[in-house]
Amino acid sequence: MIRNRADADDAAQLALIEILRSAGTYQDISSIERWADRITVRTVLRHARNQRRKPWHLGALVTWRA
Repeated sequence: MIRNRADADDAAQLALIEILRSAGTYQDISSIERWADRITVRTVLRHARNQRRKPWHLGALVTWRA
């Protein structure tokens, strides 16, 4: 879903920021873990969609190896 490790790190940071920004909206309807998971999924999917829309560049051709 995410092109490389750097993009995955960016998506994780964005998700954490979004969770912190939305903390005031948490209602005790479901568990806080489920609430945070939903925010994370939406944020990561949005980030992945935005990354796919960006034009490719030379740096995107370099892949990360474990």
